[in-house]
Amino acid sequence: MLFRKETNCSFSEYLAAYRFKMAKKWLAETEMPVKDIAVRLQYNNSQNFIRSFRKQEGMTSGQYREARGTVKRA
Repeated sequence: MLFRKETNCSFSEYLAAYRFKMAKKWLAETEMPVKDIAVRLQYNNSQNFIRSFRKQEGMTSGQYREARGTVKRA
């Protein structure tokens, strides 16, 4: 209750926002594989992470990274 009063959101909402903030930072600034990002953010598997990311951001993590120009080109 105190957490919600101080942050104006629940702990789970705060944690989800933090996870997406870190995911977007790593996707934009590193070449870390999506599966490693998912592990670091404590998702059970990368597919759950990708699904959650798409629901939140309107695009997959790969599309986000590509739009930011951080994908290695072959």
